[in-house]
Amino acid sequence: MGRRLGWGLFLGRRSGAWWGGWRGLPWVPLTSALFSLGALTMTYFFLAESRDPAHMPADNELRRYSLTRLWRPITRAIIGPMILMAFVNGFAFAGMEQTYSLLVYKRVFEPNAGALPAGDLQAAIDRAGEAAGFYTGMLLFLVGMIIAITQGGLIHKLTKRFGEAKLIIAGPLFIALGMFVLAIDLPRLIPGLWRWTGFITGSAFLAFGSSIFNPALQSLISRHAGPSEQGEILGDVQGMSSLARAVGPVCAGLLFEFVMPGTVYQGAAPYYVSAALCAIVGVWAMSMRRRLVPPAAEPAGAIASAQVTE
Repeated sequence: MGRRLGWGLFLGRRSGAWWGGWRGLPWVPLTSALFSLGALTMTYFFLAESRDPAHMPADNELRRYSLTRLWRPITRAIIGPMILMAFVNGFAFAGMEQTYSLLVYKRVFEPNAGALPAGDLQAAIDRAGEAAGFYTGMLLFLVGMIIAITQGGLIHKLTKRFGEAKLIIAGPLFIALGMFVLAIDLPRLIPGLWRWTGFITGSAFLAFGSSIFNPALQSLISRHAGPSEQGEILGDVQGMSSLARAVGPVCAGLLFEFVMPGTVYQGAAPYYVSAALCAIVGVWAMSMRRRLVPPAAEPAGAIASAQVTE
């Protein structure tokens, strides 16, 4: 599952950049909507029920949906912190995706556009915006490629050698390092450095961190949950990740726009905040490392079918 999702991210970002450049940006979300409709259709007609009938609760034990029950897993001693870790990771990644093209534009293309005569300024800004979108697609293509390679085979070797608990510690720390590299703008600190060095390096770190963190986290959550509640708990994880993807872009956009506006530091704030949050998650996971070790009844190093949350 992780391999297929990684290749989906890999091909989707590359084709999105190509399709938007050829047909125009409005076609990208329309095409994505068609793919989503196709996935929904195939799910309805072809996806079999995965729940083991032997673990189905009795009729009097069926749990009805309620808002209070939605928050109950967060209060559990081990599962709760891991769900919150998934939220923070999703928050950081969603904020990065929302502001990445703006950061590329502001650091690479805006300075050159602003130096042109007034009559050519608007046309230059339009061209710079299109170029920033294209190069952002290429950078996110790199992110997807790293995720595909890692989850296509490397994750199993890493899990077998280190275990999921250590990957949950290392993942957020790599993400934090990547966000920090994106924030500091390496070519500004080191004159003469290639202008894309910081973007490529930071993207590589956060892609690798996310690709080892998400599968390991969801594997551990499913193994700490009881057999009759795995679907419910993993649904809560996805719900919190979706919430993170809703509030993350809003917070990142506000930080990008209103923290140190008009300066060379504008745009770095969401990346510094995400780096700090992910570093806290890594330290938090380190403090819980003994309790995160999965139950002995499960084979060590098993990765559950996990969905990738960017």
